[in-house]
Amino acid sequence: MTSDKENQDIYALIRDGFKGMQRKLETFRDQQTQITRHHRTDFGKGRIMRLYGDEMGYGFIKSNEGDEYYFNEDNLVNADFKKLKEGEKVNFIKTQGNEGPQAMRISISKKAS
Repeated sequence: MTSDKENQDIYALIRDGFKGMQRKLETFRDQQTQITRHHRTDFGKGRIMRLYGDEMGYGFIKSNEGDEYYFNEDNLVNADFKKLKEGEKVNFIKTQGNEGPQAMRISISKKAS
């Protein structure tokens, strides 16, 4: 038979365990919120500088600031890699890849060239 004191001790342990877990989850949430708040999307504009073949499907963009960004055909939005032309104006998101600057979510500029 268990006494009321033993039951209270068990309930206190369970309650304290849940409170501790709640504090950990709140700390984790605050850390994730902090990361999200500091996330910034860096948009770029530029021109297609070089294209490498239909089979390879990649190229380079030169930004208006003069920086060079690698891209592959998977990052094109509503555009066909085979129809791209060197010198064509584009908009993109600047990112840092494993081997240097990369362009993502590339779209053809709607403004006249």
